[in-house]
Amino acid sequence: MKSTDHIELGIDKNFNFLLPAQKNPENTYYKATFSPKHPSIGEKHESTNCYYQSLTSKNVSLIGQNLSGSDPWIRQIAIVIPRTFKDGTHFILPEENGEIFAAIAADGEVSYATEGEVTFERDNSNQTITARFQFKATQNGVLYNVQNGELRLIATGPL
Repeated sequence: MKSTDHIELGIDKNFNFLLPAQKNPENTYYKATFSPKHPSIGEKHESTNCYYQSLTSKNVSLIGQNLSGSDPWIRQIAIVIPRTFKDGTHFILPEENGEIFAAIAADGEVSYATEGEVTFERDNSNQTITARFQFKATQNGVLYNVQNGELRLIATGPL
């Protein structure tokens, strides 16, 4: 994990939100299943707050937060795509590689994917993106398979 803030994930190193809270616009979603069941996310992640925007000069962030719980912890999935990548199917690699990476943020910890795949397509005229994804990440010693991932997002900031 980077020793700096998790800017591309929309959170800082102290797990404070960097983006304004907003409910999902109509016709947007960000969902996936977890195997085994995650202790705070559950078997199914369905975002209440979605973000599609550039938070750095090099990458575009796809963030899906679920803020429906009573605890103060962030529960989210994020996929970060370099701006130069073309639509299509790409591997998700460990975060240090400068490629597409993904992460789970839950229970005060960020866990980066070690492997996976994402297929995405942007509609630049409507500023939307759709994607299907799956990846593996270890959190608190448990390997989670994040599967059946789907999203449709509308730009929430500059791309």
